[in-house]
Amino acid sequence: METIQVTTLDNIQLNGSYLKSELSTYKVVLVSPATGVKKHIYIKFAEFLNKHGFDVITWDWRGIADNLTGHVKDDMSIMEDWAKKDLNAIINWTSANLPDHKIFAVGHSFGGQAFGMAEDIQKVQSIVTVATQSGYWRHWPVKQRYQFAALWYAVMPILSHTIGFFPSKKLGLGENLPKGVALQWASWGRNPDYMGDYSGHKKMKQRILSFFFTDDSFAPKQAVEALHQHYSQCLIHYREISPQDLGVNTIGHFGFFKKDEAQKLWVEVIEFFNTN
Repeated sequence: METIQVTTLDNIQLNGSYLKSELSTYKVVLVSPATGVKKHIYIKFAEFLNKHGFDVITWDWRGIADNLTGHVKDDMSIMEDWAKKDLNAIINWTSANLPDHKIFAVGHSFGGQAFGMAEDIQKVQSIVTVATQSGYWRHWPVKQRYQFAALWYAVMPILSHTIGFFPSKKLGLGENLPKGVALQWASWGRNPDYMGDYSGHKKMKQRILSFFFTDDSFAPKQAVEALHQHYSQCLIHYREISPQDLGVNTIGHFGFFKKDEAQKLWVEVIEFFNTN
């Protein structure tokens, strides 16, 4: 695995990981991460793709893990920077450095929301989304929606303003988030239209394979469909998966990338990209 450095338009240096396949088919997959999730959780998935002829690029968003410089309190990023600047820079680095490769992308949660905000997303051939959803709180079942309302209206804004960042680690929600990221995310979660501007999403014409899971408390079916409706010109194939389908007790929001039993879904990803 090779470390790469990608420079964004606002001159931020992103560290990423490039896994080159010995069986290269001149195809490369970009793995766009979830909010506050380190790239290392995608390693098994990346290695599986790699063994089947795909180069793979993974990264952390600015202000997260390998791309956090200094204290998170000092990071001035907002959430849309991850899509408009980081993801777009990764796409263009890949296009420039692997000009003979077809580019594909897998987006996990926010990583799939981000595609429509990346100006040069047309360079990507086909897309797989995993547990990618609108975060508007009313899309959740009644028992859960008020937990998300509390997060968006109170917990996240109050803690972010009080201590200067959102302490996700203490709440079991991943890596700590820069204040601007947390505040923008919370504002989206309070908005019935979530991100609000879907002009980029509506221009996209890629095929999308969308996986979501019946026991995923972070991405229920209604929320997944609410986000994907904005990819209005894309041909979308939904795959609703239950734990029983994989012979496991739980999948949740992360099991697709962590469980060995999910490999049969990874084969579907490969088949989907190979039919492009």
